[in-house]
Amino acid sequence: MTPRPVTVAPDANVRAALSALRRGRFRHLPVVAGEELVGVVTAADLEPANLFAARVGERVPPERRAAFSGRLERAASSSSSE
Repeated sequence: MTPRPVTVAPDANVRAALSALRRGRFRHLPVVAGEELVGVVTAADLEPANLFAARVGERVPPERRAAFSGRLERAASSSSSE
């Protein structure tokens, strides 16, 4: 597991999130509010947006929104035990 993954806040602008995806050559970017995972976005989720006005949290598709309220450490430990 990545010790310090690149994440983005729900209120970050779409341009910053796309830049992080491209810079890191990532396919998925976790959306995190504080220590809570809110969802995951991809470039395909973000590109149709108005790059200057939209916020990342508005672009997280329902099927990739976090369905739990736990700290990232709990989410990571449950996924690493699979």
